Amino acid sequence: MPFRWEKRKKALLRVPPELSFGPALDDDSCLNQVQIDLGQVISASPRLIYPTEGWEKTRQSLEPGTTFNEVVVEYAAHEDAEFRLADGTRIAVRDLEKHTSQNGFILEPIAAADQRVILRVVEAGTNKLLPVKLHVHGKLGEYLAPVDRMRNPNPGWFENYSPDFFHGNHLSTYISGFAMIDLPLGEIFLEITKGFEVKPVRKTFEIARETKQIRVEIEKALHWREKGWVTADTHVHFLSPATAMLECAAEGVNVINLLASQWGELMSNVGDFDGHTTFGTKAAGGDGEFLVRVGTENRQHVLGHISLLGYSGNMILPLCSGGPDESAIGDPVDVLLTEWARQCRKQGWSSCPTSRILGWRTLRR
Repeated sequence: MPFRWEKRKKALLRVPPELSFGPALDDDSCLNQVQIDLGQVISASPRLIYPTEGWEKTRQSLEPGTTFNEVVVEYAAHEDAEFRLADGTRIAVRDLEKHTSQNGFILEPIAAADQRVILRVVEAGTNKLLPVKLHVHGKLGEYLAPVDRMRNPNPGWFENYSPDFFHGNHLSTYISGFAMIDLPLGEIFLEITKGFEVKPVRKTFEIARETKQIRVEIEKALHWREKGWVTADTHVHFLSPATAMLECAAEGVNVINLLASQWGELMSNVGDFDGHTTFGTKAAGGDGEFLVRVGTENRQHVLGHISLLGYSGNMILPLCSGGPDESAIGDPVDVLLTEWARQCRKQGWSSCPTSRILGWRTLRR
């Protein structure tokens, strides 16, 4: 079939030492340095360099190094397609297995992630599935996401709707304790974390055609919660309540204040505010351990910002005042922060975020 592309693949492009990878685009919005006919380059990014020897002993969330002379290229193309490189070099897709080298450019295939595996993360001793933050990568540092997560998540402000986490170039995602993931044969490198109280896990697995499941046990190293401590984040935006519940459980954060607000003409989380629901309580079907409450962040760019937490009744309005960058062009300064705070207290809560919690840490902003 002359028009049928083959399944998505990855290749490693090594460029001459005097060159380095750049993201510049040409007039047709294609990458200047690497293109393909009869197909599409999906992404091209510098190879991430993780420690492979002693992976299990390195610290969690260790940001990888990068090399700008090695580029991971993800693509989909017809079997007769050719890569076209910056100097005019052409390399046929069908020749990649030969580790083709031309004019100092080397292009070689990366092992296909085509072995579907079920991952379960359980509490040691109980076999109970636990929400966690998960990172997996292959031998060449390529990020391996579960099939229902983004392969190339967007780090831009409010431009990623998947429950992902960015620590520089180190990518992770939040899962409920269960994940379906496509892995390459050979070594893969896994990292699992769950806040400060649970011992982080870093493991190396050898994936074979017989590998159908991976089971990882995690256990607590600290017991602050059992001693009465409660962790909270008073300032979270842009998540749905359900996603906030997943992320707070995976980070070990007991209370999340998800704040509706205004950003010029954009209103965020306003449909999630009802003035009475605390997600995760036993009354709401949860276990009462992890809670999400929608409040508001009311803002003015000169007078300041204030978080109004846990109040009941109608939303305290206006959300923002005084024009850009907080409210819309032409909006007057028609309310002061003290007025917002007084209204919040009248509606049953406090605008002081530290008055009802014992500790806090940031989940996601």
